[in-house]
Amino acid sequence: MIQLKSGIVWLASYPRSGNTWARMFLFNLTQIMTGATEEQDINALPKFSPWDGLNTEIAKYLEDPRLRTIEEIASIRHRMHRDLAGERNGLVFVKTHWLLGNAGEHSTIDSSVTAGTVYFVRNPLDVAISVSQLLDKPVDSVIKLMGMANAVLHSETMNELLGSWSQNVQSWTAQPTPETCVLRYEDMLNDPEVWFRVLSSHIFDPAPTQEQVRLAIDRSSFRKLKAQEEKHGFLGQSLKGGFFREGRAGQWKEILTPQQIVRSIHDHREQMQRFGYLPIN
Repeated sequence: MIQLKSGIVWLASYPRSGNTWARMFLFNLTQIMTGATEEQDINALPKFSPWDGLNTEIAKYLEDPRLRTIEEIASIRHRMHRDLAGERNGLVFVKTHWLLGNAGEHSTIDSSVTAGTVYFVRNPLDVAISVSQLLDKPVDSVIKLMGMANAVLHSETMNELLGSWSQNVQSWTAQPTPETCVLRYEDMLNDPEVWFRVLSSHIFDPAPTQEQVRLAIDRSSFRKLKAQEEKHGFLGQSLKGGFFREGRAGQWKEILTPQQIVRSIHDHREQMQRFGYLPIN
């Protein structure tokens, strides 16, 4: 396994695919490795691992990002990435939902400051439900968004060139390199000790101990993250049902209609097949 030394480690995914959970794991793990005895505060997460799609980050480079085109935002991203990479020595963990590619004449990710990538992929049938709940939008409209090429998620708080779910997944995973680690959300749920150890071993040299990984998993459990959110809120957001929800796989079997499942499979068959997400009749 290649060991990453310095620069940005992209924690990339389509929304609601385990990205924030993994960031909290890495937050807790890095602190455990330096002797911390308590779980880390979810509201301190952006200082540990910034998110390059937030308007508060974009506003450092462009006035009122809400009124800007995605091409204008893309034009300042390399500068933003270089600044993020220069904020500290060693590795910087940056969350992104942007597809890996181009917006107009501007590439979306600055490879010159990239140390490596972890891409989190989740069954789009469950992603549709989770995004629908988070944004309080109908599932059908989310399924439509997920199937839309070069789709943009534009809101008061963020501006992100997602692409379709398939486009996003393929852009980051079609040509893997030794610096890229691809993890399925479902595997992380089913056997967190194995897959979070894969994640941490990809990043850290020397790798953390098994006990350190176990402790970081425990401190980053959905139960504990949800309890923190209920007590203190999360990043000033008031979200219906909260940001940290069930963290469960397979909800689509109970919630989606046959028509919604067929539509999603039609839109994403190739990538669903790649990652073992096609339903078995």
